[in-house]
Amino acid sequence: MSDDHAETEVLDRTLIDIQQVLSLTYWSRRFGLSERELKDAVEAVGPEVGAVGRYVQQMA
Repeated sequence: MSDDHAETEVLDRTLIDIQQVLSLTYWSRRFGLSERELKDAVEAVGPEVGAVGRYVQQMA
């Protein structure tokens, strides 16, 4: 599976599934976080992409 296909699959989602490797890898790269930092962010604010984005901006 190419990276482009994986990114297209993940881009269709509004929730971050930290149990799914493709989702975890994509969103951690997208937000510039380690996988652990992304998991912590999702645990803090929930899996909604917008909420995680706002959380990451506040932490910067």
